[in-house]
Order: sequence, then structure tokens, then C-alpha cells
Amino acid sequence: MSHTFALQLPAQKVEDFGRIIPLLQNFATSRRRLMLTPFIAALPASLVSDPAQAIDPNETQVTLPNQFQWKPALLGAPVQSAETVPLFGSTDKPGPYVVLIKWHPGYMSAPPTDCALLSPAPGG
Repeated sequence: MSHTFALQLPAQKVEDFGRIIPLLQNFATSRRRLMLTPFIAALPASLVSDPAQAIDPNETQVTLPNQFQWKPALLGAPVQSAETVPLFGSTDKPGPYVVLIKWHPGYMSAPPTDCALLSPAPGG
């Protein structure tokens, strides 16, 4: 059993698309024009959208590295082996959390298997 899908557009929109498509096809004939086409296609969306707003400090948390309060990482671990600082959330409560770990020279650990690790993309 096959179903055909027919997109029903108002006649005015079909007529408008009919006028725009040849213009875009002709516009994309040169390399420079081809590079400009996505920007011109996005122009209507930028004209209709709201302008960017300033960052609201009540909705944003910014902690600079010199403000981190590093604490010993693990109970029972060698002194000065590692330190941690929570960025958000809590390790002793349900829900997501992010913790930075600073390993001191001579110490390291395999990553845990129960969390997601974020790293830069290769070549990035």
C-alpha cells in the first residue's frame, strides 16, 4: 500500500516561489554569488527575528578560574594527588553535574565509565 504526499500551498505562495527559484538559479552561477546565496536566503529570517539581548546576570553564572575553590579530590587518596571544583550541580544529589579535576604531577586516573566526557573535536 503506497501513499502519495502532496504539499498543498496557497496559489500566491506557489506563484512567489515560481518567481524566486529562477532568480536564485541565476544568482548562483558565479562562485562569489554562490557563496552569498545562503546569506541572502537567511536575510528574511534575520529581519523578522528579535535583536540580540544583553546577557542577564541573574540567569548566567560566570566563575573565573582564579575564583575556583579547589578541594582535595578523594578521601583516602594520597595528599596532593588531585583536586576538584564543582562547576554546577552536586555529586551527592540526583541530576546532572560537572566537576573539574586537577591532577598533580605523577598522578592520573582512567576516566569513569558512568559519565559523559567532553573533549575538543579532532583538529579543533
